[in-house]
Amino acid sequence: MKKSFNTTNDYLSEEEYNQKVDTFFNERVFMIGTKEFEDAFLDQSIIECLNVHRPLETGQWRTEDIASLRSKDKFSDEINKNGISKKLRIHYLSQS
Repeated sequence: MKKSFNTTNDYLSEEEYNQKVDTFFNERVFMIGTKEFEDAFLDQSIIECLNVHRPLETGQWRTEDIASLRSKDKFSDEINKNGISKKLRIHYLSQS
């Protein structure tokens, strides 16, 4: 993944910037091949996982629900808001 150093961030040297970016990706991004973790699974797999482990109060998760979450800036953040952390997603999806 290409990093882009912004010279307007004068509080960080380029080396410090690169280190922060590396730390972020090492701690917060889980890749499967060239895809981020959540993008490696079909919507149907995610729906089944959520319906078993985090069902909606209003009923079952549907394809439209996942499409709506995927349309946001960060799909994984949207799933987090629904009560299922990345560690839990890894655990639950690995069992399905």
